[in-house]
Amino acid sequence: MASVVTVAVSFPSSSTVPTRTSFSALDRVPFQKVSFQYRDFSISGRGVSIRAQVTTEEPVTKVVKESKKQDEGVVVNKFKPKDPYTGRCLLNTKITGDDAPGETWHMVFSTEGEVPYREGQSIGVVPDGIDKNGKPHKLRLYSIASSALGDFGDSKTVSLCVKRLVYTNDNGEVVKGVCSNFLCDLKPGNEVKITGPVGKEMLMPKDPNATIIMLATGTGIAPFRSFLWKIFFEKHEDYKFNGLAWLFLGVPTSSSLLYKEEFEKMKEKSPENFRLDFAVSREQTNEKGEKMYIQTRMAEYAQELWELLKKDNTFVYMCGLKGMEKGIDEIMVPLAAKEGADVVTIDVHAAKGLIQSGYVYLDVRTVEEFQKGHVDATKIINIPYMLSTPKGMVKNPNFVKEVSSACNKQDHFIVGCKSGVRSQYATTDLLADGFKNVKDMEGGYMEWVKNKFHVKVSSDIEEL
Repeated sequence: MASVVTVAVSFPSSSTVPTRTSFSALDRVPFQKVSFQYRDFSISGRGVSIRAQVTTEEPVTKVVKESKKQDEGVVVNKFKPKDPYTGRCLLNTKITGDDAPGETWHMVFSTEGEVPYREGQSIGVVPDGIDKNGKPHKLRLYSIASSALGDFGDSKTVSLCVKRLVYTNDNGEVVKGVCSNFLCDLKPGNEVKITGPVGKEMLMPKDPNATIIMLATGTGIAPFRSFLWKIFFEKHEDYKFNGLAWLFLGVPTSSSLLYKEEFEKMKEKSPENFRLDFAVSREQTNEKGEKMYIQTRMAEYAQELWELLKKDNTFVYMCGLKGMEKGIDEIMVPLAAKEGADVVTIDVHAAKGLIQSGYVYLDVRTVEEFQKGHVDATKIINIPYMLSTPKGMVKNPNFVKEVSSACNKQDHFIVGCKSGVRSQYATTDLLADGFKNVKDMEGGYMEWVKNKFHVKVSSDIEEL
């Protein structure tokens, strides 16, 4: 029989939302102090295909790997823009302080179990109204902020974390984001058109002993809240987390810290399994007096993080501002170099010569980037180092294994990406895994195009 645990969660109060309400009416929903029940939820694994394109003179061998993600039975695109699911807003409350730079809202929609999703997936929202051309607004994707059981524990709701977009354009006009303002203005009882669910890139690891490192800025916290609720606020007969979950959350001010009380409760409940670090850029500094961004906070644990990254069952997820990718790269690459994994970076002209001499060109951009255009090489492989998700980029946890399946460790490689950041990180990982003849192409595809070298467009990525 499934275990049940009751957890009380407090949302920050707001003068715009009532503090005493009842579940009995749609326009009266509790938010100040809510008790949730959770029941058992089971998932198992299956085999998946590796995505890559290989162009060589040798025949390509098909390889099937078992997924390390909880992707068995995952539903995608059940509801589409032309036929969305119509849910109702049950709860909508501001979760940032009045002095925070911008408003962020937590909202819960009814689904009656008709929109089955997993932790790490996203849904689309089609806002009411029409655009300037008289056509219905297009959908916007949002990462789901609740576990598969939902905030009420009955698998009949889905939650989002949305920041209201308001800015002034170059003409001095105030511009409001269509969908974010539609969502933040919803009242309990209002209808909302939902599509999806979508996405498999951000699914949780299967291994209950895994190390899960989560890097989030702002509303990028959404998928990690869904992970952490399942791990620490729920009990499952076939899933008990015994590993380490480590969350780094970056925000501009302390009044912008999202779900702070929830995360602190998790840490209090499971201090051996959960670590929590905030980076508040406008209020905190490091010993050098530098602003405390997420990568600055991570630098304080650089050696410890590097040791974790070398483990086979460590998974790193990034969600939020793309700028943190470069900062994290600056922390980890020097540590890899200290262990003998020295990255050799060559300019694009030297890279072109080596590619023409027979080197394999390993393009580590996303499949979508690769299809739009890539280096003209006789031997070329596309294996993404980072995977694109609705809220940002997440590291491909199977990158090294996918390269190992397609190539030998004695092969000669040139590794390239868009601008030279991902390729350096990918080269470091390959060297650490025993690849001997790997070089990083400085400047990436952008530099290749800038020098007017020949490119090709690929419209079909082969499923191996």
